[in-house]
Amino acid sequence: ASVAKRFGGSIERIQDRDATRLPTNNYVVQISPNLLGSYTPSSRQGVTRWLLSTDTTSVTQTMSPYLLTAHGFATKVGTPIVMAIDVSGVFSADDAAARLETFEPLKDNKELAASIGKLAGGLQGATLGITVGDAAIGAIRVDFSESPQPFASVLKPVLLEAIKRHGAMIDDFEDWQPSVEGNTFMLRGQLSSSGTRLVLSVLELPAALAHVLEENSASASSGSDGAKPSQLYYQSITNLLKDIRGKKSSVQTTGQAALWYGKYATKIDNLPILGVDPTLLNYGSDIAGGLRDAQSALRGVGMRTSVRTMSANSANGGPAVGFGGYNTGGYGGGDSFNGGWGGYSYGYFDLR
Repeated sequence: ASVAKRFGGSIERIQDRDATRLPTNNYVVQISPNLLGSYTPSSRQGVTRWLLSTDTTSVTQTMSPYLLTAHGFATKVGTPIVMAIDVSGVFSADDAAARLETFEPLKDNKELAASIGKLAGGLQGATLGITVGDAAIGAIRVDFSESPQPFASVLKPVLLEAIKRHGAMIDDFEDWQPSVEGNTFMLRGQLSSSGTRLVLSVLELPAALAHVLEENSASASSGSDGAKPSQLYYQSITNLLKDIRGKKSSVQTTGQAALWYGKYATKIDNLPILGVDPTLLNYGSDIAGGLRDAQSALRGVGMRTSVRTMSANSANGGPAVGFGGYNTGGYGGGDSFNGGWGGYSYGYFDLR
């Protein structure tokens, strides 16, 4: 009901549950008194079939043993946010060793890279769990078929480099403490507000749902001048841009930068707009459009660089062609991934 009231939706019944369709192409469904579900795209038939399947299908019939264990962290341990990937049988020891030789912590030690490659050949999966209390506490566990204890001292930098290479690095991870428990390597530590937002951006949760959970929707939508919704909208954009500027230290390729630009453009598009000043809405639209333009440009750079690299290598076996920094245009102050962020022109608003 809070979601429907805040974002102008209406309550309907689907499979004997309350649901509301959001303008952001999502359905939000009241699964139980303390559990909401999100489904996208907003197909009523799709929601109906989804609810039917969850009502009649046993979890043990749909999940691998590894994912079933990760599911238990939520249902039995009580960890509210769990993301897991089952990679058993994906990696061969030789292929893993060849890739690990290029990692900074291992590049001068082929023997160690081969040993860790053998360990990686028995990789079962990885799980990220987040518990939210006075602070957000996170843990990454990487599970193997044998104990990683002999390599405990080097596994943290190796894992962090792997995360960086996929553009998923969060600065908080640098301060997390490593440990080995049986056949599992663990990293544990605190997540900042920015780090938590970056993690949740992967889940593609509807921003409308997140805002209703975080704010008092009644007070946010009260008042005749609409100052509170405008203030929240502006602060949300400011925080999102601060997050994406902070990604510059962990982004290594234009493709990774493009990924985050696209995700954050979508997050801005999905911010709640009820009662927001129209000029601010234009500002948000321009910011999202600029991020998407940067995303398209960076993807084009990657494609052109790839073509030039293949041409150079086929002609003379030369190294990959590099490229310089790109300025993505202005979004306030600060730094871009490779160039400076220019000043973005926008109006001033009374957000007291």
